[in-house]
Amino acid sequence: MESPAKSDYGSASAVHKYFLEWQAAGVFEQLWRASLLEYDELEGIAWEWQSLDGALVKAPLALESVGRNPTDRGKNGSKRSLLTDEKGLPLALVISGANTHDVKLLADTGCDSN
Repeated sequence: MESPAKSDYGSASAVHKYFLEWQAAGVFEQLWRASLLEYDELEGIAWEWQSLDGALVKAPLALESVGRNPTDRGKNGSKRSLLTDEKGLPLALVISGANTHDVKLLADTGCDSN
């Protein structure tokens, strides 16, 4: 099977435009939710045990929604906060500026900070 060419998807600016529209409309969040529900019906989400972890990522070209990375000499960066079940299934993902404290991301990832 031949790989599709870039031109099969349209110009980069058109693809990006649709991505931003779908993101604003919540399409990706709806797909994530629907996928989790389907997985839960077929395999079952292991709700008894969950893991939450964060990672700092460089973002040298980012213009907004990033923060000064406290572990990388203040360079621009972002932070991923990921919640998984005991099988490693991603349940929630939050992306924030690198200078956001992990505690502030708990509620957004579906965790109770109490």
